Amino acid sequence: MPSLQNTSVLVTGASGFVGGHLTRTLAERGVQVKALARVRERAKYIDGLDRVEIVLGDLTDADSLRRAVEGCSVVFHVAAATHGPLTAQQAVNADGTRALAQIAADAGVQRVVHVSSVAIYGFKNLPERVDEDMPPIPSPYAYTRTKLAGEHALREVANARGMEYSIVRPGMIYGPRSGLWTAQVFRLAAAP
Repeated sequence: MPSLQNTSVLVTGASGFVGGHLTRTLAERGVQVKALARVRERAKYIDGLDRVEIVLGDLTDADSLRRAVEGCSVVFHVAAATHGPLTAQQAVNADGTRALAQIAADAGVQRVVHVSSVAIYGFKNLPERVDEDMPPIPSPYAYTRTKLAGEHALREVANARGMEYSIVRPGMIYGPRSGLWTAQVFRLAAAP
């Protein structure tokens, strides 16, 4: 894929921890970023940055997705529902991913980069090495089930429409602005 410099991309979940850092990094590297955020106040970390346009909307609102992907060559899909009932997580992580993929394909987006989760491999009895060739392990947890369903939805739409895609499955991500994981890591490190 060619350089993203001087192109326009969309980052979903741009007001969150990973999406916010990705938005800032892309903008600093000369990429024009449309930053999808549900609430403008949560996007203070990226608000006012050069090359960043905050677009209000969410994955359950098709009209906001159409506005967000317009003119973009690449979509970085970072948004996710990480808690709540299965129906709420399904609406965002699976159905929202499908809608985003369909709208991106309609708009002529070249590639969707979907941030999934290593959690799709489960949490117990894992081999020493886990890589992309390992099949997912079914889980009773809403988050892992819906993230995997989102991967399937993206693959299905992209393959049917001839759109390029990448799926990344990061593990625990922590650092500045990550309240949940970073606080947990420090609590564990400080424990007697």
